[in-house]
Amino acid sequence: MSDYIIETIETENYKLEISYDQCVESPREWSNLGTITAWHSNYNLSDDGADFRDYRSFLEYHTDKHFKTQEGLENASDERLKELMGKDYIVLTVHMYEHGQVALSTSSFMGRAIHAEWDSGRVGFIYVSKEKVKQEYGGKVINKKLRERVEGYLTGEIEIYSNYVNGDVVSYTLFDKDGEEEDSCGGFFGYDYKVNGIADYVPQEVVMAL
Repeated sequence: MSDYIIETIETENYKLEISYDQCVESPREWSNLGTITAWHSNYNLSDDGADFRDYRSFLEYHTDKHFKTQEGLENASDERLKELMGKDYIVLTVHMYEHGQVALSTSSFMGRAIHAEWDSGRVGFIYVSKEKVKQEYGGKVINKKLRERVEGYLTGEIEIYSNYVNGDVVSYTLFDKDGEEEDSCGGFFGYDYKVNGIADYVPQEVVMAL
């Protein structure tokens, strides 16, 4: 048995082995809607081309067009720059929780993770320009419904990336009752097999046992 097998599910006619996927590519290599920029001394979480030295430089880069002079930009508060950035981008904060493992989320871990007051905090942002949103979804106006849709998509990108960073990506191998391999596939993010997609590939008899 492979050291990477984490669960075996047996039914009358099948055996399903769930293993850690050792060959998955980073989901940040996909065609993503959002761009991640983050700052952490131990982890490189930013997408290529999103390398800013700190929070302030990130804000200044995306808002400098709103100022006539460099002095005006430098004298503006972080809150003012964040407000101005919101005119051109949809931005969600990325929080990180590190307690044995690493978790990323667009929601704070305070109140939902042990010792979050010490082991969590803002690590960066995921963002997309409103112009790109209009190009992707059509239309000239980003209404509340579309904004919520985009924010949900960005949140999903962070959830998938969190699974990848932790190694929470699995594959399956399906055997018939005689032990002959019938199917195998990898690249499923997370351990909820009815959510991560495995249930869409295996027989219903196996799905009922998941």
